Amino acid sequence: MRAALEELIGEDPEFGLLASHMAWEVRPRRANKAEAVRFLMTHPPFAGRKPVFIGDDVTDEEGMAAARALGGMGLRVPEVFGGPEGVRRWLAALLEAPPRSG
Repeated sequence: MRAALEELIGEDPEFGLLASHMAWEVRPRRANKAEAVRFLMTHPPFAGRKPVFIGDDVTDEEGMAAARALGGMGLRVPEVFGGPEGVRRWLAALLEAPPRSG
């Protein structure tokens, strides 16, 4: 599969190939998850808030790093939550928590 994708992309400077968990991702070189996080954090309703990026794959690393660099959190599912069910429990607990004042 990798060879077929590399042939498809060829020498095109606009696209790159990134290995992920049991897959290959073809994506524009100028578009990545870090840029997406930085862009979103400059626009409402995200501006002025702290980003939280949860990921489970090598393709998520740049987004997690960007969230941390912006004062937020970059959380890897296996290390922090154990698996998807742990993420769901964490999110459910956040919804049940009383609102913070200030």
